[in-house]
Amino acid sequence: MGQLFKQYLSGDRIYYCSICKAHAATHDQIYAKAFQGRFGPAYLFNNVAG
Repeated sequence: MGQLFKQYLSGDRIYYCSICKAHAATHDQIYAKAFQGRFGPAYLFNNVAG
């Protein structure tokens, strides 16, 4: 197996995975809030941590 590297973001508002708490994106990266995902309302981001 490989080594797992997590990227921690800084800022006032950070969006993260509700299960593993891994940082995903900052509030500045929101592209659209009025998006409908498969399971309900969702946000679209310009760029996410990967």
